[in-house]
Amino acid sequence: MQLQVTTTPEFEAQLQTMVRRTVAEMMQQPQAQQKAPDFLNLGQAADFIHLSRGTLNKLIKNGELKVTFIGSAKRISKAQLIQFMTDKAI
Repeated sequence: MQLQVTTTPEFEAQLQTMVRRTVAEMMQQPQAQQKAPDFLNLGQAADFIHLSRGTLNKLIKNGELKVTFIGSAKRISKAQLIQFMTDKAI
């Protein structure tokens, strides 16, 4: 079964704003922040934003996310991940 819904551009803009605000608020909640340190390894970063490690690596390779090297270890800032998810909200 398929359902087609026609909406106005104003409704779509309002919905997009609401979703962005909700994502930003959820990412700022204490429980989301307490579980992760300020800088995460790649596995922790993938878990934090609920992506596969492969997808995270593609985002890094494409320049959408930046890593910090500490010796040979790669770290991604939690703040950058939160901003990335907020910017990607539709």
